[in-house]
Amino acid sequence: MVSRFQGSDRAKEGGFLAVHKQDFNAHYTGGDFRHTADNIDMNPSLTTFPSPNVQGTLELIAGFAASKGSGFVSVGNVGADGYAVGSYNAGTTTTPTFREAILAAFGDDRLQNGGIVFVLPGTYTLDTTVDVPAGISIMGEISSSIIVGEMTDQPMFKFLRSVDFPRIGGDSGTGELSAAAGSPIDESRLFNIILADNLDGYVGGSGQPDATMLTVPMVQIEASSRVHIENVKFLGRVNNGAVLDRGKTFRAIGYTAGGTTGSYLTVRRCFFDGLKVGIDFSPGNGDIDHLTIDQCRARVFGEEAAVPSSIAENSFVSMSLCNFVATNNFVIGYGTFPTQAVVTCFTVASTGTGGTDVSIRVAGTTGSPSGGPGNAFKSVFENEGGPTGLKAHLAGNNWASDVGARWSITVAAGDLSDSGYADFSGPGAIDLILQAAAATTFEYPVTVIVNSGTYEITESEAFAFNNRYSFVGNMDESSQRPIFDMNLPGTSPTDTLGNRLLSLGVRLENIHFRSSTADTGTTSFHGIRPNISGTFFESNVLVRNCVFENCTLSCQHQDGAGNQRSEHIEIVGCQFTQNASLAAVGVGLLAPKAEYVLLDSCTFKGGYAGLIGEDGSFDPGGAPWQSRIIVRDCVMDMTDAIFTDDSPLAFNSFF
Repeated sequence: MVSRFQGSDRAKEGGFLAVHKQDFNAHYTGGDFRHTADNIDMNPSLTTFPSPNVQGTLELIAGFAASKGSGFVSVGNVGADGYAVGSYNAGTTTTPTFREAILAAFGDDRLQNGGIVFVLPGTYTLDTTVDVPAGISIMGEISSSIIVGEMTDQPMFKFLRSVDFPRIGGDSGTGELSAAAGSPIDESRLFNIILADNLDGYVGGSGQPDATMLTVPMVQIEASSRVHIENVKFLGRVNNGAVLDRGKTFRAIGYTAGGTTGSYLTVRRCFFDGLKVGIDFSPGNGDIDHLTIDQCRARVFGEEAAVPSSIAENSFVSMSLCNFVATNNFVIGYGTFPTQAVVTCFTVASTGTGGTDVSIRVAGTTGSPSGGPGNAFKSVFENEGGPTGLKAHLAGNNWASDVGARWSITVAAGDLSDSGYADFSGPGAIDLILQAAAATTFEYPVTVIVNSGTYEITESEAFAFNNRYSFVGNMDESSQRPIFDMNLPGTSPTDTLGNRLLSLGVRLENIHFRSSTADTGTTSFHGIRPNISGTFFESNVLVRNCVFENCTLSCQHQDGAGNQRSEHIEIVGCQFTQNASLAAVGVGLLAPKAEYVLLDSCTFKGGYAGLIGEDGSFDPGGAPWQSRIIVRDCVMDMTDAIFTDDSPLAFNSFF
């Protein structure tokens, strides 16, 4: 800083002119007028960058600018073809290839604990696999960031599983607990990018632009990883030439074996084409693995073999048993069966080594399989040699024979407990559903899950609608069944006994049907009739763990005629009880002399127990043949019963 001439204490000796001459000379000759930033004071210092001088302040600002967007570095290209330049670039002396540039980005100090690598707009090529550390995400710009694989049967990217599981304490002598029981903490993502196999056709050993990933997936994921893939277009390649056994890109996404903690894969809003199989999710750890596929569009080709090796190799998704959710996906199987055999969307190919108590939910699947007889297959397939009898919820699918697949709804009595959460709620919820069925021709079967509570039933409607409804009760903590208080109007259809009749589906479980004057004012017995086909084709009727209080279980065809001998009827663990609250004497059970009738572990108390056979107007019809009727482990307590000949059927026909 300029050293001003001060002079003496006397004003005339250190005058104004002398001082300014010193300043002028210092400025004119340079001197100490040129000074460094560390000699310039901040007055005052900045709150955000608190340094006493300019030098320190600028250093703080530079550090802030360099660290701005920490966890985010970019990869570009310094070529002369319009590529954007990023933090790391292909085409430089230190990172001449895209692979070297992106690996350098992974090693950036700002990505030590994970972060995002942004692939700037442009087209890049890979010929060797890029290993992606756990916690690293790769992001591009939609439709403008393109990575072309020119591989030799190795994946373009391999996402590595996390090896760092934080501890959360709780050491009781055997060591601290690991965080998030069985699930990885670090998540990697791949989004807003296009991956293509030999897009420009530069690689072709046969002189043709061939697929370069014939036996490996484009993206490989280690088991026990957590990976999210969104807005990615997977463009495989189908070799030119004869269709039979032609080569094509193996898969878009595949898994390695190993890893004993849960694997999590979410695939959302992605596009697949030119592939044998879209996704193979096979970590093999059962109920701790989770797969979600949402809003994807795909066309898959399958093996295109003379004899397909398996359903799994000719589907959109092949998986080991896991918790699986697939919603609103559009899938096309290329070509015509049997040359192309893509006849299922989602195949559970193996059980794996984990637990089997999983949840499978598939909804809103549209598209079509390979044309031809393959249409007999469904959107979800349990592969041969794999698991069977899986519990799955299929809803609103329109794919192959899953047109209008069975779906379910939930009802509740409308209280403030947990049972109050449902699709339909209130004491009249069942009536509302029956009215909705009558309003239109209900084409598809429905399972109604009924939470505990009491529901008044006043809506009988026509059998042609109600027979689509199967009811399953969800008993409360005290094992109380949902109660259907029957109060049908006098204009309702009736059964052979004159009971006001409610016709339902083929499955009734955990429901208490009750005719009670005290509760509803009704004075009539009611009949509960499961769906009996009345044809030579078998109907499987299952009534389990239900209570029929002053109600008759009437397994009778809707018009009293038709052939009912081919039915398969199982009535297990039910209670039939009658009391003096109604004047009439009722009957617990009416069942035809069908091909197979099982009455097992049931109890009857009061009134007539029932009839299995034919009598009077109750005639199953059709030519007689041998029936198998099994009555076992039942209790029939008639001590309080008053029998009369009031019944339309002869007294001696009942047991």
